[in-house]
Amino acid sequence: MTLKSEIGYDDFAKLDLRVATITEAEVHPNADRLLRLQIDLGELGVRQICAGVRAFYGDPSVLVGRQIVVVANLAPRTIRGEVSQGMLLAASEMEGETVKDVVLVTLDRAVGSGATQRCVSSPRSRRSTAAGIPAVSDGSTAVVRERSASGCAVA
Repeated sequence: MTLKSEIGYDDFAKLDLRVATITEAEVHPNADRLLRLQIDLGELGVRQICAGVRAFYGDPSVLVGRQIVVVANLAPRTIRGEVSQGMLLAASEMEGETVKDVVLVTLDRAVGSGATQRCVSSPRSRRSTAAGIPAVSDGSTAVVRERSASGCAVA
């Protein structure tokens, strides 16, 4: 799979990535490949998103209660007659040009709905708190796999 064109940190910083809890999950009434999810974003309220993961989650009810990561500031879009107010993050495993599997990006432990990832640096070192682990808005932590050039943690 080809790497997409490089973006600058300023472009990445425009994304508002939030933790959402799936409160309802059902088959999209007008599409064979989509699920319609109701998600709780804490202080941002409840939203609906449409996600093309139906083939990989045959029983949508298994998703209820899971915490996922979503792009919360994506402009709403109507997809097959239903408004989608964000986009979930997922990983696709490819076999050539064919999608072999799709898994949702989830958390390793529960945090409050609406929590955000942010880089917390000390003025002296530009290192994140807790030995390289960034804080999220409710004080919980996330796993860091690498550090960007700016010193902020990237999951």
